[in-house]
Amino acid sequence: MIGDREFHSAQLADWLRVRGVNVVFRQKKSAFVATSCQPGKSLKTQGFKSGESHFFKNVTLQKFAPIHGFNLGVYWQKNHRGKKVKKPWYLLTTLDNPKLVKQLYQARWGIEMMFRDCQSGGYNMESTRVDSTRFLALVLLITFAYWLATLGGHEWEANHLVAYLGRSEKTPNNFPHHSIFGLGLSGYAWSQSLVFWQEEMLALMALKPHKAQNFRQGLNALSLVQQSV
Repeated sequence: MIGDREFHSAQLADWLRVRGVNVVFRQKKSAFVATSCQPGKSLKTQGFKSGESHFFKNVTLQKFAPIHGFNLGVYWQKNHRGKKVKKPWYLLTTLDNPKLVKQLYQARWGIEMMFRDCQSGGYNMESTRVDSTRFLALVLLITFAYWLATLGGHEWEANHLVAYLGRSEKTPNNFPHHSIFGLGLSGYAWSQSLVFWQEEMLALMALKPHKAQNFRQGLNALSLVQQSV
């Protein structure tokens, strides 16, 4: 089980461990942890620096009612091209493989993207305020629409159209800024808006004849998107 924010409790991790469930829980910087080489104190005061990775075995958590026998991975990505990674990952786990622990927690960000797609980054489900019956019907409709948008996003990504539909660079943690679903929504909105504003678009293009090659590339990309809409 992977968790953070509301679901980082050491007691919950211990409860799951007793029942044979492996966990990777991100801890807050204020968490009290004692390792074999550090006395018990909060993680933020233990001197970790950007670019470092550590893996401590058999750590003790909590100053009062301590919990023993977990491992702790500390992963702080180094700064890259002026982008500063402000916070490390403090990952409490029952697993012994440092690389696997990091990979499992990284996979969680795909879920974060899905939540964003269904909320403020896409369908705004939290603003519907409908009763349970209508909400289930809405989820069914959204599932179908989500599937169609994701199919379009996959096709446009395969055709190297990401630069026209969203930010192509990745976040400091090496995750894309937009999900495949987000690319699908952007592709539909982009293609429809350029049809609606076609006259204005052509007039603006005529003002920059020296950019004709760039405009042709954009129109070719638009044609590929419209074929799939």
